Amino acid sequence: MSRPIDKNFIHRATDTVIGKPHICLNKEYNASDVMIAAKKAVMPYKKKDLTIPGLSFQPTGGSF
Repeated sequence: MSRPIDKNFIHRATDTVIGKPHICLNKEYNASDVMIAAKKAVMPYKKKDLTIPGLSFQPTGGSF
């Protein structure tokens, strides 16, 4: 691993990052890394089930 690569999609008019970023830990990124980033950009976010007792998402918080 030489450096981590952050792949995400950016809306050019508003400079807004669309979707969750995809971190690639390989030496170079490839077509499958781009497709994973595209899938993260278009698929709706699903909240994960939290397994730690007492831990919860804030009602006014974002999607992360």
